[in-house]
Amino acid sequence: MRESQQRYSTVFDKSPFALALTRMPEGAIVGVNDAFLSLFECKRDEVLGKTSVELGVADPDSRAQVAAELQACGSVQGFEVLRTTKANTRLVLSLDLDWVSIGGENHILTTIHDITKRKQAESALRESEEKYRTLFNSMTEGFALHEIICDEAGAPCDYRFLEINPSFERLTGLHREAVIGKTVKEILPGVEAFWIETYGRVALSGEPAHFDRHSVILDRHYEVYAYCPTPGQFAVLFMDITERKRAEQELIEAQRRLGRERDILQTVMNGAKRSHLVYLDCGFNFVRVNQAYADTCGYQPEEMIGRNHFALYPQEENEAIFARVRDTGEPVEFHDKPFEFPDQPERGVTYWDWTLAPVKDEAGEVEGLVFSLFETTERKQMEQALRKAHDELELRVQERTKELADANRVLSNEITEHKRTEQALELERAKLRNIMDTMPDGIYIVNRQHDIEYVNPVIEREFGLVEGRKCYSYFHERAEACPWCKNEEVFSGKSIRWEWHSHKTQKTYDLFDTPMLNSDGGISKLELFHDITDRKQAEAELEQRNLELQVLSENEHKQRQLAETLRASAQALAQTLDLDIVLRTLLKHVRALVQSDTASVILLEGESLLSVRAVEGYERWTDPNQILSFKVDGANNPFYQKLIATRKSLLIPDTASEPGWEVFPGTEPIRNCIFAPILIEGKIIGVVGLSKAEPNYFTAEHAQWAEALVGQAAVAIQNAWLFEQVRAGRERLQSLSRRLVDIQESERRFVARELHDHAAQNLTSLILGLGAIEKEASQLPKIRARASELKTMTDGVLEDLHRLAINLRPASLDHPGLVPALEQLIKSFTQNSSLQIRFKAAGIGEDDRLPQEVETTLYRITQEALTNVVRHASAQRADVVLERRGDTALVLIEDDGKGFDLEKAKIGGHLGLLGMEERAEMLGGKLTVESVPGKGTIIVAEVPYADPNPARR
Repeated sequence: MRESQQRYSTVFDKSPFALALTRMPEGAIVGVNDAFLSLFECKRDEVLGKTSVELGVADPDSRAQVAAELQACGSVQGFEVLRTTKANTRLVLSLDLDWVSIGGENHILTTIHDITKRKQAESALRESEEKYRTLFNSMTEGFALHEIICDEAGAPCDYRFLEINPSFERLTGLHREAVIGKTVKEILPGVEAFWIETYGRVALSGEPAHFDRHSVILDRHYEVYAYCPTPGQFAVLFMDITERKRAEQELIEAQRRLGRERDILQTVMNGAKRSHLVYLDCGFNFVRVNQAYADTCGYQPEEMIGRNHFALYPQEENEAIFARVRDTGEPVEFHDKPFEFPDQPERGVTYWDWTLAPVKDEAGEVEGLVFSLFETTERKQMEQALRKAHDELELRVQERTKELADANRVLSNEITEHKRTEQALELERAKLRNIMDTMPDGIYIVNRQHDIEYVNPVIEREFGLVEGRKCYSYFHERAEACPWCKNEEVFSGKSIRWEWHSHKTQKTYDLFDTPMLNSDGGISKLELFHDITDRKQAEAELEQRNLELQVLSENEHKQRQLAETLRASAQALAQTLDLDIVLRTLLKHVRALVQSDTASVILLEGESLLSVRAVEGYERWTDPNQILSFKVDGANNPFYQKLIATRKSLLIPDTASEPGWEVFPGTEPIRNCIFAPILIEGKIIGVVGLSKAEPNYFTAEHAQWAEALVGQAAVAIQNAWLFEQVRAGRERLQSLSRRLVDIQESERRFVARELHDHAAQNLTSLILGLGAIEKEASQLPKIRARASELKTMTDGVLEDLHRLAINLRPASLDHPGLVPALEQLIKSFTQNSSLQIRFKAAGIGEDDRLPQEVETTLYRITQEALTNVVRHASAQRADVVLERRGDTALVLIEDDGKGFDLEKAKIGGHLGLLGMEERAEMLGGKLTVESVPGKGTIIVAEVPYADPNPARR
C-alpha cells in the first residue's frame, strides 16, 4: 500500500495538469503540484492552508455554487474562472472537482486546465463569423445557397433553399421564414424549367454559369452568377436589372417607333393623294392628324390625338371597312364617297376621295392605318351641274353657250385647286424634312454612288459640312468605299441594324440602315445615327463591376469555406479526447481545406525524435503502415530546424529541386509539400505534413489555411495526448490495485492452507498424544484431569483455526464453487447471530462455475455486506440473491434494518462501502446502494463474467 501511495504521489506531483487537494469541510488547500505553482506563479508555502477565495481563484458566491453542485452530483466538470497573473496577464481556467477520501477524511481534488488560448481562438472564430455575417447581410446583391434535388434517373427536378441574405428578400419579395428548408416548387409552383435545369448543371458538373434571365413568375429580370461550393449544392449571386432592361427595352422601342414613324411619314408622303392626312392605331385611335383634317373636323390636331375615330364619327359601314383593312392588310380606295358630319348638319352631304392603307411592322403585322382624304364636294357639285348643263346643252346648245363658258371657268378653278393641292403636298414634304431636321438623332441619305443626298443638323455638328464629299470620305476619311459598307444589302431591300465606333468623334453609334423609295422611282439608303456612347461606357463599367464582384464573391467563398472548415473542425475536435480520433479528424478537415493528396501527423517523442502517428491518402502509393513506422531525427533534419527557427509553416514548391530532401520508400511521387507546426505555448510538439504529386500546386494561401487549422487543433491534440497519459496512468494504478487484491487473496489462500495442513495436523497429533497420556495416567486422577483440560483447550484452538481459515479463504470457494461457499457463509452468520437469512441462486447451479476472480469478488462483497448488517443495521431478516443475467452476474443483499443516510456515509468515507465499490469496479462492474433511514438497505453488485481489460491481469 505504501508503494501504491508513493506512486499516486508521484503521479500527482508530476502531472502536467495543475492539481490542488482541498480538505473538507474547511476548504483549506493541503497539497498542490508543480504545475499548479507554475500556473499561478507562486510558492508552495504561499498556498498551503489557504482557501480558493483567499487566493483569488473564486469568489464566495461561486464557491458556494460549486459546493452545492458538488454535494448534489459528486463532481463538477468544466467550471470556468478568470485569473490575472502577476504579469497582469488575464487567464481563463477550467476546473474539474471530484470527491476523494484520504485517511478516512473527505477531500476535493481540483484539476485546473488553462483554456485561455482556446477561448481566444473561439473569440477569434466568433469575430470572423460576425464579420462574415456582416458582409453577408450588407451585400447589395442577392445571395442564396441551395441543394439540388434529382429524380430517380438522376436528373435535376427541384432545389431546396438552405440560406439567403436580406438582399435576396428585398430583390425577390420572398421572406426568409417562408423559404428556408423548402423547395422552389413549394414556393413558386409555376417556376420555369430553365432555372432548375441551369442550376442542376452547375451543382452536378461544378461548372459556373453567368446569364441574364427574366423570371416570368416574379416578373423581374435578373443578372445571375451561379457556382458550385460543394457537390450537390449551388450558390447564386444576382442583381435585379429589371429597370436597366426596361430602360434598354424602352430605348429599343423608341428607336423602333422612330423608324416606324419614318416609315409612316414616308407612307403618308407616298400614299397621300389629298391634303387631309391621318394616322390611326389598330384600335382606330388618332395618332397623327394634320391641320387640314383637324380644321375640317372643327378641332385642333392635339385635341384629336388619342380619341377614337368612330367615337367622333360613328358609321358602321366605314368601321367595317377600317376593320377589313386592319385584318387583311390590303389597302382600299374610294372616290366621291358621301359623308355627313353629325356635328355639322349645316354642311349636308359631303363627298370625298379617300385612301386607307395599312402600316406594317418588321414581322408584316399591321400596326396602324394611314387615312388620306380629299374633299370632292365642290367638284361633285360641279360635275352634277356640268352634267345638268350638258343635258341642257344637248337640248338647247345654242341657248346654253353662256353656261358652258361658266362651266369652263369652273373647270379652270378646278385646275387651280389641283395646283393648290400639289403645293400642299410639297408643304407636307417640307414638314417631313423639318421633322428630320429637328430630330435628336443623326440622319443622312446616300445613293448607290455613295453621294450624300441629305444630312440633318445633328450629322453636320458631329462630322462637319459635306462639301460634296462621298460618304466614305465624309465619315471615314477613306479614298475608296469601306469594306464593311452595308449599301449592297440595303439596296437589295434589307433593313440592317449595327454598331459603329467613330475615331473622328470618339463616339459609338447604333446605326439603322433602310432602303427609301424616291419620288422618281429610284432607291436611296436612309441611315439613322443614335449616340450610345454613354450606354457603352455604362455597360463597360457594369462589366468591370461584375468582374470585381466575381473576384469578391470568390474571395468571400474562400473565406466562408475557411470559416466553415474551422468551425466544423473545432466542433469535431471538441467532441473527443481520444488522440487517434483527434488526429484523424484533423487530417480529414485539413485535406478537405487544401485538397492535398496525402496528409500525416508527426509527433515529437523525447527531445528530437519524431514519429508518424496518423496518415491519410497514402493508399494510392504504398501501405500506410509502412509510413506509420517512419522515425525522423529532428536534430539533423533541416526542414524541422527551419520550423523550430520560424515557428511558421514551411512551403516546399518542388522537392526535386530542394536540397536536403530525403525520399522515404513509398513517398517517391511527392513533389510539393506544406509542413505546419503544432505549437503549444510557443513550443513545437509535432508537425502536420501535406503533399501533392503535382509540383508548385500549393500556394502561400494554402499554407496559411493549413497553419490556421493546425493552430486551432493544437490544444485539442495536447488535451487528447494528456488525457491518454492520464488514462494510461489510471489503468496502471487499477492494474496494480487489482494485482494487490490478487496477492491478498493468494496470501489468504496460502495462510488458510498452512493453518489447515500444518497447524491443524499438529494440534490433532497433540490431541492424540494427550489422549494416550490420559489412558496411561489412569491411576493418577490429577494427571488425568489435567490431560482432559489440555484436550478440551486443543479442541477449541482447532475450532478457532478452522474458523479463521474459512474467513481467510473458504475452501469451498476454490473447489465446489460460489453457490456452496455462499451457503456456508450464510449458515455461519445464522448460527453466530440472531439474523435470519434467506438465500436464492437463479441461473447458477451448485456445479456451475464463474471465473475465479468474479466468484471471489461477489463472495467478499456479500461477506462485507452481511457483516455490516449484523454490526450496524439491527435487522431481523436479510435476503441474499445470486443471479446470472446474460453476460452479467449480480448479487443482491437486502435487509429490514434501520437503514442510513447514503450521502453522509459517502462524505464520512466508510471503508466498507468503498471497498465493495472498488472490488466491483476492478472487474468493470458497478455497485448500487439504496437506503433510507428506518426502511432498510439494498445493495446490488453487478460484474461481467470476464474481465473487460484482460491486459491488466
